Amino acid sequence: MPVATLMNQFSRFPNEQVLIVMALREESGGVLEQHGYQVHYSGLGMVNAAAKLTELALTLKPNRIINLGTAGSFTIEPGALVEVDGLVQRGNVISFIRQRKKLTTISDLPKVICGTADFVEVEKSANNLYQVMDMEALAFAQVSESFKIPFHSVKFITDSSDVNTLKDWKQNLVLAQTGFVNFCQTLNK
Repeated sequence: MPVATLMNQFSRFPNEQVLIVMALREESGGVLEQHGYQVHYSGLGMVNAAAKLTELALTLKPNRIINLGTAGSFTIEPGALVEVDGLVQRGNVISFIRQRKKLTTISDLPKVICGTADFVEVEKSANNLYQVMDMEALAFAQVSESFKIPFHSVKFITDSSDVNTLKDWKQNLVLAQTGFVNFCQTLNK
């Protein structure tokens, strides 16, 4: 059950109630909360992401939404923290639906296009329109856009999206948690 109000969490956005949303508690491991950040979790996948963020947007009425999460990549080494400046839907999607959604960025992190789908992609395609892959960001962005709330997404690359994805993801969670805390702290400088 979400708390009834949001805190002002970032000096970068002094008059805004910023909602931090992640898919899984394992991604933060409680470390963000230990540093005083209020985090909400949606569950895995696009449907869960859209449903939960819709509920949070209606009840908490945030002025800004920041998605922190883990991602795989065929081209970026695990351990990198990146900011998403574009989103596409991965998979067998009709080309006009697959158009890139552009995002406004808020950091000096390297910028990437994120492909979102409800599956782990383990084989690189020659026509990939994205550098990183997740399972929620596009759904979060769509909901944010429908409520006219600015949306930002930062991803920690945990794996190379191959046969070792789950093992690598688990091994890199502590690094991801540190990366997320460091990113949040930059928004308070």
